[in-house]
Parts: sequence; structure tokens; C-alpha cells
Amino acid sequence: MLLASLLVLNAHAEEKAQSLYQVPLKFTNDTGAQIELSKFKGKFVVMSMAYTSCGSTCPVVVEKLKKIEHGIGERDDIVFVVISFDAESDTPEKLREYKKSKEVYWTFLTGEEEQIRTASLLLGVAYEKNPVSGEINHSNKIVLLDKSGTIAVSLDGLNADITPLIEYVKKT
Repeated sequence: MLLASLLVLNAHAEEKAQSLYQVPLKFTNDTGAQIELSKFKGKFVVMSMAYTSCGSTCPVVVEKLKKIEHGIGERDDIVFVVISFDAESDTPEKLREYKKSKEVYWTFLTGEEEQIRTASLLLGVAYEKNPVSGEINHSNKIVLLDKSGTIAVSLDGLNADITPLIEYVKKT
């Protein structure tokens, strides 16, 4: 599946921008429902990857997402999506508990390792699970998908300025 997903993107390499919706990625959301990323077509999507048992950078990313949400304000045409790195432990129930503890109403996704790995490649997020500790070492990135599923803004690192993402949404 990963190879097929990458081939789909390579087949469209001549195009200027790639829509993530071209790749049929299926996940399970925090309510247990199966969804594809293309479900969000027609909306801005602020997306990141994290995992619920992370004790270091993931909580910082969640707080940054909250600041972005506050900076944008209430809009019907935007959703926040967090894809878990931890397919093994982050069940829909655990994701629901996590989002409740963080007091957010976003969509949290989990899935098969292959789907998560493909999403990480498409978003440019590197990660690796330590087989001994279970800790997941990962890069920290927040992306904004435009309404067609193309990456419009990418914030790399914990210290990235959120202003470009907020301004992009507000100007459209």
C-alpha cells in the first residue's frame, strides 16, 4: 500500500501541488468510525502528528494547535486533525480520553502502521519507535491543508511562528 500510495503521488509529479486526498488513506477516528482524509475536502485542515503517551514535545504541539485555533477564531470551514504515531496503543477510546483531558474538540485519528507511515511521509514528518522503551522520536510539524488538500503552510519545529498559518486562513 505504501508503495502504491507513493506511486500515485509520483504519477502526478508534473503538477505544481499535490493533494493529500489523491492518496486513499483510511484511519479510525476517536469515535471508532473509519474515515479517509478526503472527508475533509472543501475545508481548511490544520494537521499534526502526536501520540497520547508522549511526555515531551507532543503536549507542546497540542498547545500550539490551541493557539492557532484561538488565533483563527470560530469558522465553519476549518478542522483540526491529529494523527497518532502510536497505532499499537492509541485506540479510539484512548484518543477520546486524551482530547477530553486536553479540552479540545478536534478529530484524532489512529490506524494501521502503514497508513500512519504514509501520512507521515506525505506531511514530511519523520518518526521512529524505540523498540526497548516504546518512546517515539519524531519531528514536530504542523501543516495547513488548503481546501483541496494541498499543503499551503508548513510550520517546522516547536519554535515555529504560527502567524503565517493564521494569516493564510484569515485572508481566504
